[in-house]
Amino acid sequence: MSDLPGGAGHGPGVAARFDAVCGEFGDHLAVIDQTGEESYAALGERSARLASVLATMGLGQGDRCAIMVPRSRDTLALMLAILRVGAVYVPLDPAYPKAQLDFIVADCLPKLIVAEGAALASVGDLNGVLIDLADIVASSAAVDPAPLHPTDPDDPAYIMYTSGSTGKPKGVIVPHRAILRLVQGQTFTALSSETRFLNLAPLAFDASTLEIWGPLLNGGSAAIINEVQPSLDTIASEMARLGVTSAWFTAGLFNALADYRLEAFLPLKEVLTGGDVLSPVHIRKVMEAHPELQIVNGYGPTENTTFTCCYRIPRDSEASTHGDAIPIGDAIAGTRVYIVDDKLVPVGDGEVGELVTGGDGVALGYLNRPELTAEKFIDDVFTPGGKLYRTGDLVRRRADGAIDFLGRNDRQIKIAGKRIELDEIEHALRVAPGVADAAVAAFEGRRGKSIAGFVKADVADAALPPSSSTGCARI
Repeated sequence: MSDLPGGAGHGPGVAARFDAVCGEFGDHLAVIDQTGEESYAALGERSARLASVLATMGLGQGDRCAIMVPRSRDTLALMLAILRVGAVYVPLDPAYPKAQLDFIVADCLPKLIVAEGAALASVGDLNGVLIDLADIVASSAAVDPAPLHPTDPDDPAYIMYTSGSTGKPKGVIVPHRAILRLVQGQTFTALSSETRFLNLAPLAFDASTLEIWGPLLNGGSAAIINEVQPSLDTIASEMARLGVTSAWFTAGLFNALADYRLEAFLPLKEVLTGGDVLSPVHIRKVMEAHPELQIVNGYGPTENTTFTCCYRIPRDSEASTHGDAIPIGDAIAGTRVYIVDDKLVPVGDGEVGELVTGGDGVALGYLNRPELTAEKFIDDVFTPGGKLYRTGDLVRRRADGAIDFLGRNDRQIKIAGKRIELDEIEHALRVAPGVADAAVAAFEGRRGKSIAGFVKADVADAALPPSSSTGCARI
């Protein structure tokens, strides 16, 4: 068990904390991107004016606002405005299949859908009131700033949809306290007014929670790469130009930068990486080239708000020099972790068990999924009154106290930091016309994980019809 002190999960809401930071760091740089920059005072006033526009459109306490917008200064102002009126933001990725977008919108029933650019056309027939971000940004210049709506720490701040590679995505409801716990009073990363954190993750990926609120709730600066899919060259050059000090990369992107753009790490003081098992070879390569750089292995499901455990890799670490597995460390502040058997009884050090986690980072549950919520978010048997989230991850505690990640107790995998359910893909293949049975497996290759599907035609010695072959390929 781990029960580390600290964390700030029971403070005010996110927008109130941002207002407090504005009061202390008004002239400090809040956000910089490829188009310009803004101070805290400017971003704060602009977001308050945007909040006025949203309020006139009927957005208020507890309402949901879906956002399908690129990374930008306007997007950060929009997110702050949504929280300022007491509403909940729901990030949508334009790259999602149309059926998945339709499901999410029908599931969360947003009061407004805010989009921009090419995304406007792709969401035009979604069920909801569609708003152009550029229009409300322009109209906000002529209105008065909106007052801050009081927010309880347990009020929802955002809903992030996860998994559901082919089936139904799950909407994880994350409260304000969970965001505050992630970015305040922590030791796994050095967040301060000197931090300039790279904003590279898609908004619908939970790493964006750290990339955005980590700097903005500590007086630091968010450094945005606006391109949707920047090249390795762009990432390297923009980190240098923007003066980035901290960054989060999926394990795959970290490895690619280590192999092809090793100089990209030069401006960084700290890099967090995870979303999959780390490669000791690539960790060692970066450490040797950049001896002053601190590398952190970050682990955690979306249901416990980005990070649950972290491991600041020491330079003399066996894992960084001899190819051993790199641990995920221990619980971050405001977080409790337990390693238990299937009856929720703690196992001994060195024994394999499921990692369950409690504390201020635990989400409120899944939207409209009461049975799944009851299964995964259980009463805390160790701390009365709390909740535990069952991660489904198999781990063990080492003799030095750090935790090793060993795998899953189901058939969920991660590719590029995104969860994929192999059983869901199998089901989609099995219901395709002409298919009698199907099997799906994951393989590890030189380029990382890949998935292969195998199907059996429903007539012996028959080939699948073209429509089925095309459908299976799309799955």
